[in-house]
Amino acid sequence: MIKKQQIGILLFASTLLSISLALYNNFPITYPDTAAYLASGIDNNLPLDRPIFYGWFLRYTHFNDNLIFSVIAQGLLASYVMYIFFQAFSRSQNKLIHFLLAITFLCCFTGYSFFISFLMPDIFTPILLLSITCLFFADVSRLHFWLLFIISMYATIVHNSHFPLLLMCLILLGVVYVWRYKGIQKKVYLNKWLTIIAIFSSSIALSLIVNYSYSQQVFLSRNGHVFFTSRLHELGILESFLSEKCPETPYVLCPYKDSIPADFIWDMSSPLHKTGGFQSSGPEYKRMISDLVTNPKYAKKIVVASIASTLQQIGSFEIEPQRPNVLPYINEKFSVHRTTQAISFQNRGSGRLDFVLLNFIQNLVVVFSFATLVLLLSFRQNWYLPHRQIIVFLLWTLVINAFVCSTFSTILTRYQGRVIFLIPLVLILILPGMNWNSIFKRIYLGTEK
Repeated sequence: MIKKQQIGILLFASTLLSISLALYNNFPITYPDTAAYLASGIDNNLPLDRPIFYGWFLRYTHFNDNLIFSVIAQGLLASYVMYIFFQAFSRSQNKLIHFLLAITFLCCFTGYSFFISFLMPDIFTPILLLSITCLFFADVSRLHFWLLFIISMYATIVHNSHFPLLLMCLILLGVVYVWRYKGIQKKVYLNKWLTIIAIFSSSIALSLIVNYSYSQQVFLSRNGHVFFTSRLHELGILESFLSEKCPETPYVLCPYKDSIPADFIWDMSSPLHKTGGFQSSGPEYKRMISDLVTNPKYAKKIVVASIASTLQQIGSFEIEPQRPNVLPYINEKFSVHRTTQAISFQNRGSGRLDFVLLNFIQNLVVVFSFATLVLLLSFRQNWYLPHRQIIVFLLWTLVINAFVCSTFSTILTRYQGRVIFLIPLVLILILPGMNWNSIFKRIYLGTEK
């Protein structure tokens, strides 16, 4: 059997493993926002509160009105990127088997299969981070380079949080590898850094063009001000600012400062829906936010709250309990599968889609993997350089992801859950290349021969 056939078989097997939770559920896992993404793609309408690109993904990957093919497409994309990741960085004698064992482990003991089986753009976050890791720290063939380039672009534009996430990764890579190194190393890292800049710039350009074609307005996120205002409300900063400043500056929210409900965005009694809603609240809200963030007193509060929120988000990664979620939009547009959706374990309410045990196991796996990686970074001297680089980089990306989501949106377990499996992933990656006898001697005896 030739290698291309082996690769094809293993990618097929890894895709099936990746969607195992959707197969078990008898239907993809859905979320309240799933209907909004489906509607944007299938009805071809630009949403007010999110990009259209994941909606397009769902539109063009489902076949015969069957959404399981969208999940398969997600599994195939993730499997391909993971395959390139192991081909580039694994030191196992059989990289294909190493790759398949890693996928199997992640499906059994982490939320990896959940996010593959989830009709939400969350799986594109680790796809983006792993693609960037391969492009920056590895030398891939021209074919894989361009495929990863395109995948990285698309992964960036499917979710608004990915723009600041990629920008901060760019800053991190630039400071650590371009500014720090000299000579030939600097030139190599500079060229790779420019590749990531090209991905970031192309993603912005594509988003601007598509958004303009639908709305005749130039923007990346049309309503980012709404989500940031909501976050300021959650942190208690908004009310404090309004109480102090409203007597001298009549901000649009001043009449409601003492009656803002907990859910600023979706509660229909919220002042958001009395002050223009998503469509026309922009100018007034942006003026208020600008005054708030440029005020030293409140800027300090935001920084302190952001640090605390980031730490909270880092530790919040459990898979959320999946309550019954029969979406009327699916019943309408995918009527042939109305019964399939209704009788899925998620929607029977029978407790068959319970993640208590998986969350417990994942917590143990993540804590053990993180502690092991920290110990190895502390005690191991003769590292295979790419391994050390990608461990440090991916651990930092988890912090960046937590910062972006908790600061500009809110704290949700799925925000960190979508990337937390990267910690055990890198531990699995480096295992075959470690000289464990030497490591144990260094840890316990303080010597290494």
